[in-house]
Amino acid sequence: MSSEVTFVKEGNIVSPKGFLAGASYAGIKTYSPDKLDLGILYSENKCSSAGVFTTNKVKSPSVLLTQQHLSFQKLQAVVVTSGIANACVGAQGMTDAIEMVSLASQHIGLNENEMAICTTGLIGVELPMALLRSSIPAVELSYSGGTNFAKSIMTTDVGPKEAALSMELNGTLITIGGTIKGAGMIHPDMATMLCFLTTDANIPQSILQPCLKEVIDETLNCITVDGDTSTNDTVLLLANGASGGTPIASDSSELHTFKQGLTKLCSYLGEELIKT
Repeated sequence: MSSEVTFVKEGNIVSPKGFLAGASYAGIKTYSPDKLDLGILYSENKCSSAGVFTTNKVKSPSVLLTQQHLSFQKLQAVVVTSGIANACVGAQGMTDAIEMVSLASQHIGLNENEMAICTTGLIGVELPMALLRSSIPAVELSYSGGTNFAKSIMTTDVGPKEAALSMELNGTLITIGGTIKGAGMIHPDMATMLCFLTTDANIPQSILQPCLKEVIDETLNCITVDGDTSTNDTVLLLANGASGGTPIASDSSELHTFKQGLTKLCSYLGEELIKT
């Protein structure tokens, strides 16, 4: 049996069980007291993981490296910077992406192929690796770090965009959380749509990817702000099973309800993206 899908009050990316996040100011953006530009999202448990990416022929090395690591089906964390897209900078872009993943994975004790990377901001500018080498080890993860993570991924956004909802599947309460950023492609300073989704539902890898693709096609892929596509667009979904429920089966009523919840969340986040 499945229950009604309801939004969690002040919910965010760490509302599902077993997820932590943190953020700091690395110096990529122009300084202000409340500004953040480096974030890490982490699951205490191993995850099923899925992703949908830009269809642009030109892709940031951050996208390419995340796609490579996603193929290992072991993603458990993501490191994100905002202010520089790490795109159109030649071979240095992949070198820097690999180092950034290495620094972040060492910081939280994961293998490098368990870490994704997303970058957003100016195109044609190299990542300031000297700043990131000193800033990544300073990121503190916590169960209350969701909003700071949402702030750390912003570029031209007016404010953070985040939400979470819950439902009961076969007697087990599960939660889906998410955050999104993007406010159009502002020439010449390109802003990128990034979306991160988490859930403590127990959903197998083989089901998660087609589920995410179907939902994104019905929601975020229906949005247009100014007709431009980006080098960095990424949606990632991590499912850690920390709710303790039985695995969701394909073609089950539980999967149908989970999709309803994911669709409702992505629709809400998409509407927030269009607003600001």
